[in-house]
Amino acid sequence: MKRQRAHFHFCNFCRPGTVRIRRWFPRESGQVCLVEIAQFSTQQDWPRGSRWLDGKTNQGDAVGPDANILSFLGGPKTCLRWRFAVLEMQVIYCELVRKFAFAAPDNEPPQTRLMTALLPMDSKGERPLPLRITRVL
Repeated sequence: MKRQRAHFHFCNFCRPGTVRIRRWFPRESGQVCLVEIAQFSTQQDWPRGSRWLDGKTNQGDAVGPDANILSFLGGPKTCLRWRFAVLEMQVIYCELVRKFAFAAPDNEPPQTRLMTALLPMDSKGERPLPLRITRVL
């Protein structure tokens, strides 16, 4: 069951009394609000930017469109060949799309889950999604 507001309301970014300036934006009923997970902070009073420098690394799955090129890093010391790797992936993708047709199996249509990165899932809510691949040529 989804909860929807029936009236115009405001979303506060900060708890009342924690800071002097409260930032908010108007939000209409039924409007979707996405919060980036990188902005999440476990410190309740104020976001702490130094949490990125504590040396801890996440051992979970990386999600997003560029998660497979994470080894190239980013910033001023980025690998010079990362653009070549992205171009190579785009060429392979174009060749696959040109020669094959991809579709969901007839017995199991995909269900999209709303996230900042969309991950297709099967009807049981699991990540793997079976594909039916047909040769076009």
